[in-house]
Amino acid sequence: MLDFLKIACSCPVFEAYGQTESSGGSTVTSVFDTTGGHVGGPAPNTEIKLVDVKEMNYTSEDKD
Repeated sequence: MLDFLKIACSCPVFEAYGQTESSGGSTVTSVFDTTGGHVGGPAPNTEIKLVDVKEMNYTSEDKD
């Protein structure tokens, strides 16, 4: 869907993640990133903490 939107509008489209109660945008894709499906890296003023979710088989040791 994102690729279609970029082509149809002929302009950059950014993906981001954030919570209004903590900050506006915690992560944002780069203008030079043409791939979709992720929300980019952390903003310069943001710290991200990864935690294990054993019920979903996600750990901080995952390499993929």
